[in-house]
Order: sequence, then C-alpha cells, then structure tokens
Amino acid sequence: PDRDAARIRMARTLLEQGHVNEAIEQLRKLPQTEEHSIGPLAQPHWFEPVVAQLVLRRALDEADSMLALTGPVADRSPKLRALSANVMVLRGDPEGAIATWASIRSSDPDMQVQVYHELATLYMMTGRVEEAEVQAREGLILEPDRWQVRLLLAESLLEQGRSGEALDEVRLWPTAVGEL
Repeated sequence: PDRDAARIRMARTLLEQGHVNEAIEQLRKLPQTEEHSIGPLAQPHWFEPVVAQLVLRRALDEADSMLALTGPVADRSPKLRALSANVMVLRGDPEGAIATWASIRSSDPDMQVQVYHELATLYMMTGRVEEAEVQAREGLILEPDRWQVRLLLAESLLEQGRSGEALDEVRLWPTAVGEL
C-alpha cells in the first residue's frame, strides 16, 4: 500500500510537471487490485484528479482512454461528464460538449452553476446568444453573486442589442469585481 501511494504521488507530480507519458507509465505499474481498478461503478480516489490533470495538459487521447474505462458518458458521474465535455471542447466538438453539459444534473449547487456557466459559454461560442442568456439566468437563480455568469448574461444581452439591460447586469456585479 505504501509503495502504491508513493507511485500515485509520483504520477501526479510528473503530471503537474507536464511529463504525461512518464506519469501514465507509473500508473500502469500499479497492481491490478480492486483498490486500483477503474470501471463504470467505481474509480480509485486518484482517478479524477489524474484525468483532470491530463485534460489540463491537453493529453486528450490519454484522458479519453481513461474516461472510456468508466463506461458510456451518459452513465458517468457529473464530474466525469464535465471532464468528458472538456475533452470534447478541446477536440473541437462544441455540440457534443453542449449535449454532455446539458445532461448533467447535480444536487451540488456549485456544480449545477458550473453547468449553466459552461453551457452559456458554449452557446456564446457558437453564436446562440439567446440560449446563452437562458443558461446564464438559470445559473444566477442558484448563485446571484457569481459575477462570471453575470458577465456572460451581460455579454449575451449586448450581442442581442439590449445594451440597457446589459448595463443593468453590469451594475449588479459585486463591488470586488470593480476593483480587479
């Protein structure tokens, strides 16, 4: 167990330093025990942070391969679906990412606000400003002080030619944002 934990720490450190292949090699050396098995029903504690680092490092094939071990996207946890959606965006598939983000339902309010934020962002990217407005408004219902979502709402309103409403949204930003 100590050797396994050291190998996992080493893999995460290697990933943080950008050494993707070496990190994957360390993970492959882990014994195939129930504790380290990756499947649709369970993943080890280190799995999600490692995949997140792979996505961050743009090691998309490796991230995709690891995510595939967890089964179909629709059956994954909200966090793993989010990682899958991020891979889709980075591969140039905003429509797939929109479908994946739209399928996420979470009882965690922060996660659900992230879903609305990501959807609003993707809708803005794809020129669907009305849909972006809807998603931003949904996010603000859950978290009225989330200025990033309010910014997307203001941007979508501005793109729709509703500059007065956009200005009203900007005025609602928390004071700290004005100091940035």
